[in-house]
Amino acid sequence: MRIQKKVFNFAPVKGKMLEWLKRHVWKACDRPKRFQGSNPCLSARPCRMTARLFCFYFRPFCRIFAIMQFDSIVNVRDLGGLPAGGGIIRPGRLLRTAHLAEASDADVRRLAEEYHLRKIFDFRTLSEASAMPDREIPGAEHILLPTLDQEAERATGDAVPAETWLDLPRQIVRLSFEEMFQRKARELYPSLVLSEFSQLQYAAFLNMILETPDGAVLWHCSQGKDRTGIGAAFLLGALGAD
Repeated sequence: MRIQKKVFNFAPVKGKMLEWLKRHVWKACDRPKRFQGSNPCLSARPCRMTARLFCFYFRPFCRIFAIMQFDSIVNVRDLGGLPAGGGIIRPGRLLRTAHLAEASDADVRRLAEEYHLRKIFDFRTLSEASAMPDREIPGAEHILLPTLDQEAERATGDAVPAETWLDLPRQIVRLSFEEMFQRKARELYPSLVLSEFSQLQYAAFLNMILETPDGAVLWHCSQGKDRTGIGAAFLLGALGAD
């Protein structure tokens, strides 16, 4: 497991991401023989008008297939099929999930053999990841990339206990009337978007995707919602999604 600590410049990411998208995610729309089966999501670089028509007619179809069923991994979604940068994101390349600690053997084989998973970005804090470590996926590098500055929270006495993240639905009910928890919930999204620590971590996430020429990448936190969703939003923004 590698813990990312380097500082990255976010500014040039969008242009590089567009080039990566052209090389590795889009497929040539003038090569219909390359389509796999009848899934229209596997078309790749149409003109902008074609992309908009695709979005209009096939968005319900894409939404159905964007949610994937695994044995023991929850909240698994594929960004494939979404229009981005004048093209369509190829399915099976950009996956967001909840943690992989309880992944079944079948889930592990599927990620390794069907999706050819190359990198796993873990947005959890060190204490969360230590309490429930991800299953190892053959051929995939696990990168711990916390998007919440746990050290800063500990210094101010505001750290959310790891067990809160590990059993979030039950803990939300139990802690919903506590002032500290309510304040942390209100501050979560602004912190993920505006804090320098989180920005640098998400920038590192985008930069390391650029270093992945083949196979899929996957990112997650504990539940696959807040921190994972912000990562998906940054990624889609960098790709030029509407």
